[in-house]
Amino acid sequence: MSDVKTTVNNLLSSSQGSEDELHYSDLTLAALVEHYGWQYCDTQHPQNRVERLFVGTSADGMMVPNDARYLGANYSADPDSRRYIALYYGRDLLKDWDGREGTPAEIAAQVNKRAEQYVQMKWTTVKAA
Repeated sequence: MSDVKTTVNNLLSSSQGSEDELHYSDLTLAALVEHYGWQYCDTQHPQNRVERLFVGTSADGMMVPNDARYLGANYSADPDSRRYIALYYGRDLLKDWDGREGTPAEIAAQVNKRAEQYVQMKWTTVKAA
């Protein structure tokens, strides 16, 4: 977890507290970045959102080149308590989790797993069409 805390500390301003005071939501987003290849959308405000590009394999001429998909994870529906992390494809809510129902690493793993399942399902649908 120290790599995650280092990532967060490098991005958060010193006014938000020490490493020991980091909110579990910050640690969850940092775990997605550190362990699963997600990226902060705004390095000035890393606590707001992360995203990951999933590159696909659709045929040329499709609306989405190579069936690439950006999925995002954030706390925008719960900005005050930052309790619920949500996974989005565009504006579509795919799933949300209560961040208190596991460690930040466990919640990050669940978010990433669901994102990968969603993308795999979409790729399978495109290939079948």
